[in-house]
Amino acid sequence: MGGETLSFLDLLGRKKRGKSRDWTQAQAFWCILQSTAMCDGHLSPEESSQTNTILHSSRLFSEMTAEDLSDLHDEVISRINSSKDALEDACGALSPSLRLTAFVHAFDLLLSDMEFDKTEDAFLQKLSGLLNVSQENAAAVAAVMRWKHPPIEDVDAKD
Repeated sequence: MGGETLSFLDLLGRKKRGKSRDWTQAQAFWCILQSTAMCDGHLSPEESSQTNTILHSSRLFSEMTAEDLSDLHDEVISRINSSKDALEDACGALSPSLRLTAFVHAFDLLLSDMEFDKTEDAFLQKLSGLLNVSQENAAAVAAVMRWKHPPIEDVDAKD
């Protein structure tokens, strides 16, 4: 093997990077959603509504009280504001079984305000890399999003 040490943590996708192990799954997932919503510098009413829908419908957060959710939000925002690596750390901490789910929610969130610009595209590309989303899975998610969020001109078109 050329002197390299085999790591089963790496093979299973369970090796944590840096401060990643300090994140709970709920914190990591919420950080990804909050970073997504704010990637273009502002939070639209649609994005705020969509994050709340995810928060209240996801099994990851279902056992949390209103106070727990408030504490979670405050902790995640504090981490985002105090570390430029918060998103990377959160993605590294997120279980491989939740990574595609997080990517789907992030993509959906970016389209919720019916706008998608170069900043959001760049963010989504970065996020797909941080979450190790394959090109095949990213393309499949994009296809579903085209159906879920058709362009306005398609919606308004008369046949």
